[in-house]
Amino acid sequence: MSKIKTRKNMVALLLLPVLFLFLISFSNAQNQVQISANINVNPSAQIQCVPNVLVAESNAQWIICKIELDGADVHNIDANTVRLGRTGSGCSIPADTSYFIISDGHAFARFNRNAADIHCFLPIPGTTEFQLVVSGNVGTFPFSGKDSLLYLKSCRETGHVHEMLANVSTYGGKINTLKGKTFDLDKYKPRTFSLNGFFDCRSNNRIVGDMKFFTSGILLEPTDINFLGLHFTYNKQRPVQISVIFDSLDNCYANKTPYFECFGKGTLFIDKEQPFKRERIDLDVLRVESDGKTASIQGGKYFNDIIDVDNLVVSKVTVRPSLLKK
Repeated sequence: MSKIKTRKNMVALLLLPVLFLFLISFSNAQNQVQISANINVNPSAQIQCVPNVLVAESNAQWIICKIELDGADVHNIDANTVRLGRTGSGCSIPADTSYFIISDGHAFARFNRNAADIHCFLPIPGTTEFQLVVSGNVGTFPFSGKDSLLYLKSCRETGHVHEMLANVSTYGGKINTLKGKTFDLDKYKPRTFSLNGFFDCRSNNRIVGDMKFFTSGILLEPTDINFLGLHFTYNKQRPVQISVIFDSLDNCYANKTPYFECFGKGTLFIDKEQPFKRERIDLDVLRVESDGKTASIQGGKYFNDIIDVDNLVVSKVTVRPSLLKK
């Protein structure tokens, strides 16, 4: 009986290394399957390009696209592989690698508008809607995403609008981003908002007009006081006026919805009172958009990195449609 038991023990001891190797191989196989699944799925991309509408011969120099990736980190995008094209065409133009920016989990790329006109858009018989495709590589794996672009041959083309006057009421509005060297958005309490302006697109596609955003409120600034050896800190309420002015309207569009969009360059002013102190910030990109009910304004060095305001309640938008062609 003891001999049989001894043999069983010997068999068990001989099987232990085999079982151990099997478990290791199974674990490695699971890891390899998991690693393979993580690597072999190409990332998906969401793309938003501005302006939404381009007018032929307008002064807009760039098409700017925001890239968001699912399943990959935008920091790993190879900027040298990022290109702009359109569906139904083999056209492809490279991104400006000197501009490629990463911010808040998004990548921002810009493409030369003249190159896009030559290789992808023009000539067109009339108003044309294009499907833009932004593509590139994350490491060795490709990504691509689409967005639409409406292209007008003329800003006075039949059925579109060449004059717009907008007035946005002094209530509503949500400030998502507002950055200054000495300005803390978390301590700003807005009281009023306004967005006023107009544009006129002339027969030669030249756009003239003016557009201004304004908000005023109170900035809570911590102030220290020493009195009879005691130290106190309180929030001083300092009046602040903030304005954004378009220095140039490079591309504007409106329709009878009424929808309008203007794209250009501008300046942000932050004026603190008591005592007066002004901060001035150049906005290389400035955009305002409205669907006739609410409006938004975005601006900064590359997209909406300095100012981003939405949910501005629109009180009145007046548009004048282009005349029918004879």
